[in-house]
Amino acid sequence: MGTPGGTAAGTPRVMALIAALVLGAVPALRAEPAVGAEAVPPLPWVDTTVEAPLSQLVGADDIAPFLAYFGRDETLRWRISAPRDAAARAPQGLVVFVSANGSGTVPAMWRPLLVEKNLVWIGADDAGNDASTQRRVLQALLAARLAARAHDIDPRRIYLAGFSGGSRVASRMAPLYPQAFRGYVFMGGASAWGREPPRDLPLMRERGYVFVNGSDDFNLDEGRSVSRRFRGAGLDHVEFIEVPGLDHHLPDAAVLGWAIDYLDAHPPRE
Repeated sequence: MGTPGGTAAGTPRVMALIAALVLGAVPALRAEPAVGAEAVPPLPWVDTTVEAPLSQLVGADDIAPFLAYFGRDETLRWRISAPRDAAARAPQGLVVFVSANGSGTVPAMWRPLLVEKNLVWIGADDAGNDASTQRRVLQALLAARLAARAHDIDPRRIYLAGFSGGSRVASRMAPLYPQAFRGYVFMGGASAWGREPPRDLPLMRERGYVFVNGSDDFNLDEGRSVSRRFRGAGLDHVEFIEVPGLDHHLPDAAVLGWAIDYLDAHPPRE
């Protein structure tokens, strides 16, 4: 089993091939309403579940490399939450979230903020800290493509976020797939690249990065250190937020809202 922030020995070329396939076309899938979604009075958001076996997500000619990490007929599942009036407010931004606990559902305290900021949320189920890094990376890359099939997504507002071990995965993805996301929020954990600088530093400089740690988080020093590593590589749009009194838990909506506002403005849009 891989560990957050790591890549299994002997797999980089396979992962690069798979990423190239993932970042290409993904077939449109039917999103099923989440169970009980209409059992309560209408809320400002709509929750759906998108699921399909790997064989429907990846064509027969391209599936072989994926089979190192997924079963051919394994069902993969993502949770999507979108503003109820998404069609009237299109296009939306997108938050792809890498969870630590294996649930792709948006935390309840963040739901109103996502509606306010006109954002769609997507997170993979069964992609927590007990899953291999490779699976989590690929599910996050697939998530961005699937969300774009279901919603009108603004390509300038596609953000990758994560918490704890999920944040480590997200921060490792930043230098590997800068073409896939326009900004990042790393909460409660972060990892930097190795001795060699990222090969796509010019493109990384066109992205924004927000690190969030609580003042009582055991990963506080690590988060601050990694943010300095990003700045030291010449990345201009890097912010570090220390949340007073917060331990190793998700920040509240006010903090996440500040992070989204920063990414919406950095780097400046033309």
